[in-house]
Amino acid sequence: MTPQINPWEITLKVYKTGERGREYPVTSYNGEFDVRGVLKGLREENSDLPTDYWVGIKRDFYEGLFRSLEDKVRRVFELDGHSVWDVSVSPLNGMPEYSFGQGSIYITLSPDNSSIKEEVVRHLFSSALTAVLREYVGKARRKCNNKSSRHPVIRIREYTQ
Repeated sequence: MTPQINPWEITLKVYKTGERGREYPVTSYNGEFDVRGVLKGLREENSDLPTDYWVGIKRDFYEGLFRSLEDKVRRVFELDGHSVWDVSVSPLNGMPEYSFGQGSIYITLSPDNSSIKEEVVRHLFSSALTAVLREYVGKARRKCNNKSSRHPVIRIREYTQ
């Protein structure tokens, strides 16, 4: 069964993928996300646009999201005082424009951050994802000539294992 996609809603599932090393433990987390609800909200807001124009906006939105998210995740973790060894963001189907808004964030924390709690990682992933989405929703709205000054509320539905 396919989950219901609600306008302006993101789904996020964060889980620990592993710990390696005894003397210097390294911890990794994975965050699976789905932002199709944000695009559904944008599409409903701009339903009068021709389909071919909308496809171009959607493609630009996905490319920008995946290009910017990796840097934003790294910055959010570092601003919160956690050093990061590796961050990678990948779309579900290989190319951002064919990802259908689904992807994953993979992060490896340095040994001095191995005791970070999963709730903190979940919060930081949510913060980074929301910040990037707000930026690209604004860009998409400008391309749609949407004059609304009201910013949509992007909700995050989190799943746990």
